[in-house]
Amino acid sequence: MGSKIPYDPHLPSSRRHLAARVVQMCLNAGFFEEAPGGKTRERVFYRHVDGVPSVRVQVWTSVEGDGDAAETREVGEDAVRVCAVYRTRAGKDRGIISATRVHRVGTVDDICDRLLTRMREVYGRARRPTCCSRCGAPTFRSKKKNDVCCELCFTTDREEPSHP
Repeated sequence: MGSKIPYDPHLPSSRRHLAARVVQMCLNAGFFEEAPGGKTRERVFYRHVDGVPSVRVQVWTSVEGDGDAAETREVGEDAVRVCAVYRTRAGKDRGIISATRVHRVGTVDDICDRLLTRMREVYGRARRPTCCSRCGAPTFRSKKKNDVCCELCFTTDREEPSHP
């Protein structure tokens, strides 16, 4: 069922329609919903990346609420985001890949098409992450544009100076 009607973030019915489509698309693509909690009310979906241990793709939907009450946030509050994260041995998630945000403009079909494209793009890139030459863990890009080991192995493998 196509939805060539323009998305209107000012109408609750339009926000509910987009929310339902985004959630259904995530489920149809093999994603599972993260357990609720934490600092956000936003619904987050994930899918583990085949063949890459401890890496999963996440979709931050901008959808709040459940069932018929689920709605995307109002205009200007947030975009849909897709990223890949690595769970370290210490249990901390580190982002390793991000995609261009999916702005909620245009028709519902257009928004969902862009989201599916981003999901596929991030999943494909996550299947071939850049890995640390020392420990093999994926790396992430620092603000200074350096590749940094997600396990921060360079800080734990330092040789301690010997004392006389």
